[in-house]
Amino acid sequence: MVFPVSAVMLERNEEYQRILREFSSPLMQSIQWQPTEKGNVEVLNDTADLYRYGDYTAIAEFLYRAVEQTISERLPKEVHYLTCYDKARKAIGNRIDMPADQIRNLIMFITQNNMKLPLTRRQKELAALSDEEVLAIESDVSRAFSIQEE
Repeated sequence: MVFPVSAVMLERNEEYQRILREFSSPLMQSIQWQPTEKGNVEVLNDTADLYRYGDYTAIAEFLYRAVEQTISERLPKEVHYLTCYDKARKAIGNRIDMPADQIRNLIMFITQNNMKLPLTRRQKELAALSDEEVLAIESDVSRAFSIQEE
């Protein structure tokens, strides 16, 4: 299972960068380096012990909070979305014969536009749908996504 902790870390990027700076700033006084011609950095002294015995408490605590937030907030929302998506996909599939990628796009377009298929999408890639089919599909998607989170 892919665990989306990186999404939470990205949301809290300023805090993460601050914690990394607080860890690495004191180490920089002990590191001898020079820039290379290619714009990289060449470390001139042995720095392994600086990292081997570092105090990673703040970084570990940040990671713990990010995992905790992922489990308590992000995953339930993701499961709820997937449940609603599956209901919408099945309802559309029962109504019309359409490739899976087109159903996926249809659901995305409708959910991102207040449960209405945008006119530009309707006129372009979904022009083959009748007005009645569009109304029914919008209703199917709206009904599927009206399920309350548990």
